[in-house]
Amino acid sequence: MELKLGKSTGADGILNEYLKLGREELVPSLKYLFNTTLLPKLYKLFSKIQTRGLTRILDENQPPRQDGFRSGFSVTNHLQATKEVTEKAQAFNLKIYIAFIDYTKAVDYGKQTFVLQTLKNQ
Repeated sequence: MELKLGKSTGADGILNEYLKLGREELVPSLKYLFNTTLLPKLYKLFSKIQTRGLTRILDENQPPRQDGFRSGFSVTNHLQATKEVTEKAQAFNLKIYIAFIDYTKAVDYGKQTFVLQTLKNQ
């Protein structure tokens, strides 16, 4: 274990010496505890808290028309609007131009930094 000896205890009152000297006895118990109860439960709780916070922040900062990327919304309304506009254009014999942009490749081409910076800014 990479624990420095001679350090004061933390809030838990456990000295590094206890962990280092008792590792043979502690490791199996701690491993079992972390793998079966403590870690999975705390990880789930932590993940839910983080997700809830990030979702709220991102939702608040998305433009109203970004329904496909906001919780509780979908692109269904936009698809319906596109269908209605197309039908009207056909009814009045008008040309219509529609562009669908797939942004999934944006992250594949080294844009991870931009995405992370955007998340950080929000």
